[in-house]
Amino acid sequence: MRKITDKKGQAQIALVLTGIMTLIIGAFVLVMGLIMMDELYLDTGDVSGSSENEALSTVDEAGETVANATQCGFQGLTVSSITNQSDGVDLHLDNFTINGRSGLIAFTGEDDNANNSNIHVNYTYNYGGNLEKCSAANETMVGIGSFGDFVDLIVLAIIIAVIISLVVVAFAARRRAA
Repeated sequence: MRKITDKKGQAQIALVLTGIMTLIIGAFVLVMGLIMMDELYLDTGDVSGSSENEALSTVDEAGETVANATQCGFQGLTVSSITNQSDGVDLHLDNFTINGRSGLIAFTGEDDNANNSNIHVNYTYNYGGNLEKCSAANETMVGIGSFGDFVDLIVLAIIIAVIISLVVVAFAARRRAA
């Protein structure tokens, strides 16, 4: 029967591999949690709303966001019409890029009458009817999103822990050999 001391260094490698596997599983659980929170956030967008003649000023290539985009769970923006505020002329929707998730409307067309103009927008959208679920999911995603600021520090701590453990193992092996 072989003793563990016959396998020099193998026990320490097994400990390091266990630590690495723990980190991988932890990262997997964190990513899955983020995916579930995002789905919960999107699933709360079950209430429909609409706005008529909402005024947006100086819509250009950078764009402007509709007022209701600040509601929790805002998604599914569908613009039905855009008119020029000054003369009431309908502007072709092809002149604008509309982001249904963020509520941003930007000028991207060729019609100079539509660029840098004040407009009225008619649109429908969905948002989170259950404010508690929506807010909880949003706050969780924002909180975990700030976790990235600490990744450098965590990686540094892991590297230092591995180096210290290797030094301790090396000194322990010297003491046994002597």
